Amino acid sequence: MSSYGLYDYTFRLVIIGDCSVGKTAFTGNIIGRGFAPEHQTTIGVDYGSTIIKVKNDTVSIKCQLWDTAGQETFAPLIASYYKDIAGVMIFFDVSCRISFLRVKFWLNEFYAHRNSNIPVPILLVGNKIDIFDRQVSYKEGKYFANKYGLLYEEISVKCNVNISNTLSVLCNKIYDTKETNPGVKEHAPIVKLNDDTKYEKFDYDCCTIA
Repeated sequence: MSSYGLYDYTFRLVIIGDCSVGKTAFTGNIIGRGFAPEHQTTIGVDYGSTIIKVKNDTVSIKCQLWDTAGQETFAPLIASYYKDIAGVMIFFDVSCRISFLRVKFWLNEFYAHRNSNIPVPILLVGNKIDIFDRQVSYKEGKYFANKYGLLYEEISVKCNVNISNTLSVLCNKIYDTKETNPGVKEHAPIVKLNDDTKYEKFDYDCCTIA
């Protein structure tokens, strides 16, 4: 499918969770900024995007990543980004039990403020598995995810472990729900006007030169 255009679908994804669990570091890794040992705390919402392939590299997806602040004071602002979303990533730090216990808060925030009752895939992500002294085991994280109907993956952004695969797991699941998912936008194929110029039609009244 992707041979027809720059990408086939756009998925709007929101990344939520407490402070210092690795949301911004994950986004930076995905969009090619690499890992920064120190970074400023996200104020409100930050944005990044990347294009990945799913379904055995047959479909190209543009992922719009909305990286949100972990402070509860920003929760009312973040709530507006839960609308028309294709998928959710909830992060916690496997070496910080409090961040794991707070997953319920963020899960409830999403359910309370989404604008559609249509289920969308939610991926629970346990970060910092490179740290020896874990406070949350894989078994406990997986049990919680199964209990609440979530996908589950563990990663280390610092050591670049399971980063791309984690995003692919979520996007493959979203693709399976694309017919009803409110945060999925399909893109029309490129229309060739001549041998040298291509136009990709995204909307009925808008064309982008490729």
